[in-house]
Amino acid sequence: MTRKVFLPEDIARWIEQRLPLGDLNRVQFRLGPRIPFWWIVPGGSFSGLTLWNRVYVVESCWFPEPIKRTTLELILHELVHVTQYRRNPISFPLRYVIDHLRYGYARNPAEVEARATAAMLADSFFRNSPNSRA
Repeated sequence: MTRKVFLPEDIARWIEQRLPLGDLNRVQFRLGPRIPFWWIVPGGSFSGLTLWNRVYVVESCWFPEPIKRTTLELILHELVHVTQYRRNPISFPLRYVIDHLRYGYARNPAEVEARATAAMLADSFFRNSPNSRA
């Protein structure tokens, strides 16, 4: 069972200014003890999953206030997947699965983009934001 949660308003506004999401309010964040399809990854050890406009996060990884770098990177990573879905809503899920089978999780181009973008944005947040926290 999952429950709906919300980002703090200041974090949501900061993200909206930096990611081409359109309306962040259309993205739903859901927390649960584990995420859907946890059994797909060996060991079931991943913290987030994006399915179109819904982001699932393992509740033990959700620490929005004060925001921690690991939490912010996880949120940003999953929101990059939302932008990927929105860019190519039909082909992205198929391409993701094909690339996952071809390259594996770590080298999947969608994951590479999500990790790089999330790290860059988190660096910027913690370097420049008046709300930054270590």
